Amino acid sequence: MEVTLLRLRLIFILLLVVSASSAQTILGYVYDGAKGVPLEGASVYLDGTTYGVISDQEGKFVIATDRKVKADLIISYIGYTSVREGDPYRGEVLEVVLQETQATLEAVTVRMGKEYWSRAKMLREFKKQFLGPGRPGELCRIENEEDIDLWFQPENETLKAAADVPIRIQNNFLGYTIEYNLNEFEAKYDAPERKDPYCRFVYYEGSSFYSDMASSPAMKEIFRLQRGNSYDGSVQHFFRSMIADDLRGQGYSFYIDDLEISPGRVYTIEQMEDHFLVYFKRNFILNYQKKLTSRVVVKDQKLPIKVYPDGNYEPARRIRFDGDLGFFRLAKTLPLNYRSTDQSR
Repeated sequence: MEVTLLRLRLIFILLLVVSASSAQTILGYVYDGAKGVPLEGASVYLDGTTYGVISDQEGKFVIATDRKVKADLIISYIGYTSVREGDPYRGEVLEVVLQETQATLEAVTVRMGKEYWSRAKMLREFKKQFLGPGRPGELCRIENEEDIDLWFQPENETLKAAADVPIRIQNNFLGYTIEYNLNEFEAKYDAPERKDPYCRFVYYEGSSFYSDMASSPAMKEIFRLQRGNSYDGSVQHFFRSMIADDLRGQGYSFYIDDLEISPGRVYTIEQMEDHFLVYFKRNFILNYQKKLTSRVVVKDQKLPIKVYPDGNYEPARRIRFDGDLGFFRLAKTLPLNYRSTDQSR
């Protein structure tokens, strides 16, 4: 019976790969909501990927991908409110209408907050928690720091950030330029009056578009190696290995305290048409090849986490990775369409 189920799982994954590997095209037009005219120069991309274009003088955009990616289509233009299309592969011509952003007094007031940390300290902490600590974060450069609004709320010891334009990042660790539309950022601290306060919680979300940096053949090889190292043991790698039923083969193991337990005591998985439903039974310790150790905390364990073939998952707020995986921030985050060397490209 177990052999039969394993064969069915492998057949299902093969069908997903085959269906996802055929060429896909997204076609549409972008218009100004007030004037009804085409918007040239709008940025159109699949969130978290390297797939994106700029709309032409007719407002037209065409995105061709080698496989279907489970990602929202983001349409943005400076001075306009971005639009998120949840099902861009639905096979019809998309007509997207953008409305000009209206600044409100309430938004300005909220962002002011109280004067508690200096701008330099807030920016230093933002970059550390957003980009990530250590060498990967240090090798990233934000090109438009002046566009980031930062404020600290001493009453709840929380640093917050916002930006009305995409944050432009040169990731010199993985070899990507990234445009990040920041929707939310908050970092909570203990003893914030210290020079180097302890951050006990950080959460951010937004949409991102990746582009490969122009580089020499030698640097491309370095980037290839560093991308592979960042992928191994990442959340993306974890979920891809899970739906391929290959967690053990990839070097993952589960623990409760110091006791190793079987995957069956941690989760069950259900196959759907284009995704998987993962039901976690408990919080657990996740170990990768005896090198990375993380505590995984799942909220509302009676409800499933939806996982897609590319390793993307939702809702992100319902599962938290502490420990080593908790330090995988933007500097070590790969596009959803990244394929490791042991996967078909």
